[in-house]
Amino acid sequence: MRILHICVTGPYTDGFNYQENLLTKYQVKASHEVHILASEWQWGKNGKIEKYEGNQDYKNADGAIVHRLKINGKKDVFYRYKRFEHFYEEIEEIVPDVIFVHNLQFLDIDKIAKYARKHKIKIYADNHADFSNSARSKAAVLFYKIIWRHMAQMIEPYTTKKGKRNGFNISYQHTSAVSLRPAYRDFDLMDSRERVELTQQCYDDGLYINGGVGMEGLMSQYALGNLTLQQFREEVKKTETRNTDWFKLLYRNAYTQTHNLSVSGGSEKADYYVSLSYDGEQGADKQTDYKNFNGLAKLNAELFRGVRLSATLQA
Repeated sequence: MRILHICVTGPYTDGFNYQENLLTKYQVKASHEVHILASEWQWGKNGKIEKYEGNQDYKNADGAIVHRLKINGKKDVFYRYKRFEHFYEEIEEIVPDVIFVHNLQFLDIDKIAKYARKHKIKIYADNHADFSNSARSKAAVLFYKIIWRHMAQMIEPYTTKKGKRNGFNISYQHTSAVSLRPAYRDFDLMDSRERVELTQQCYDDGLYINGGVGMEGLMSQYALGNLTLQQFREEVKKTETRNTDWFKLLYRNAYTQTHNLSVSGGSEKADYYVSLSYDGEQGADKQTDYKNFNGLAKLNAELFRGVRLSATLQA
């Protein structure tokens, strides 16, 4: 199978562990012919964005064939309205059976939709940013809610997230994870007994000690004659065992869970897809919790020959 990954919304860097790196690596291992359309930009060793200076077409260390595309004009990879030179021609030359689109915020999506419409192929799309987590201004909200939503809707008819005709399918997925809270044993810190020993060592070495609490306070009280030797020793023993586990009081073992339920189906004239998801994440500190509910419903129907109705509801 010939698979094409499109990674043009930001820098593409070989050898990283992002999904566009790992997916292509293991698809090659599965004996697929894998291509990557990417911009000329990549992350440099100094942590800054830089232009890729090698051949525009090459095979990377994982065996995927990378095609570096130039941006029209003198724009960089972060320019919102950028288009790439020969974008559609590159896809036509590769002739992919499947296309993976990584992030949807670019104008050349219309070329992908054109190819999919012509060749009837499958498209898989993922998106790491939307107006709820990336829009930081009114202008950005406008982009995500109108422009980028429109671009995503252009390829939506060719993605696989829809009901199957003449069938019914129900799917449930669940993941769980636990992150252990920090503990004193994880750090090289003194406990109360060691703190008492340090104070005693300082006193034995002739160092001046001043304090109103703890071992210093007891020594001051004993020196003033407010404590007998027996009382002093008893209080020292108590102080050696007086440990407060602040990590236990402030932190917890954090539990993270996800639940995804989807139902799909359809007939010759219509198909539907409904999904519900829940993400719950406890913070390591006891005051932090994150909960998120999402719902998606999609309906596609052929009203009569040549006329189709598509409706999407998302919450």
